[in-house]
Amino acid sequence: MNEFTHTDFGIFNKKPLLVVEVDGYKFHENNPKQLNRDQMKDEILKKYPY
Repeated sequence: MNEFTHTDFGIFNKKPLLVVEVDGYKFHENNPKQLNRDQMKDEILKKYPY
């Protein structure tokens, strides 16, 4: 569990079925810290195939 890997909305049934992240380009522009957090979330979610 990492406090920086939360998403805005998720539906789970033992594994993620739908995950929604609502951010605009401006939120990430020139923000390496946020881009790193998003990459971390992407890697976590890749571990749960459809």
